[in-house]
Amino acid sequence: PAAAPEAAAPAPSPSGPVVLRARADTWLQLRERGSGSIVFDRVLRAGESHVPPASRDLVMTVGNAAGLEVLVDGERLPPLGREGAVRRDLPLDPETLRRLAAPAPPAAVPAPASLPVPAFAPAAEPPAVAGPVVLTARADTWLLVRDRESGRVLFDRVLRAGERYPAPRRSGLVMTVGNAAGLDVAVEGEALPPLGGEGVVRRDLPLEAAALRRLATAAR
Repeated sequence: PAAAPEAAAPAPSPSGPVVLRARADTWLQLRERGSGSIVFDRVLRAGESHVPPASRDLVMTVGNAAGLEVLVDGERLPPLGREGAVRRDLPLDPETLRRLAAPAPPAAVPAPASLPVPAFAPAAEPPAVAGPVVLTARADTWLLVRDRESGRVLFDRVLRAGERYPAPRRSGLVMTVGNAAGLDVAVEGEALPPLGGEGVVRRDLPLEAAALRRLATAAR
């Protein structure tokens, strides 16, 4: 009788001095420190791994610090941040990653000082008025909203599935989204088509009703 075929060997685990593994879906960008050239820029799905090339001077930005496992020479490091935290421009060299992941020593607690009680509380800044654009996460996705002219960031974190972000009623805002298909956009109550495919990063999209309608139509 013919011998039974041998079972295929399991695929080898990704290896390298630094291995990045997604514990949960998280947007990940790697770029060269000197030139700014982007070498990786997409959502890393839960269970996926990526091995950065060791020969290049890279920094990474991650949209969900707690959702990314970092292994250095096979050793799993503590999380680089909390759930939903965005960490930017982290050097991808082993020693720096070990320092960044090391827990900080407890800060000394100063003795309570006797402070005068103010006669009245300062007036709070009035809340931003919601506008006609509402963003709802269909799946976890990183979202950044900023002022185009000043660069001031209004929102910068992972929007969890089911969470909503009503964009403020003001001109000049743009958004960057880490997973275009994971974000539902409604303009004046009308649901628009997705702004892109699964895992696609869209940058600096104007948060204006007419512009979003045009972009959603073009992305079909």
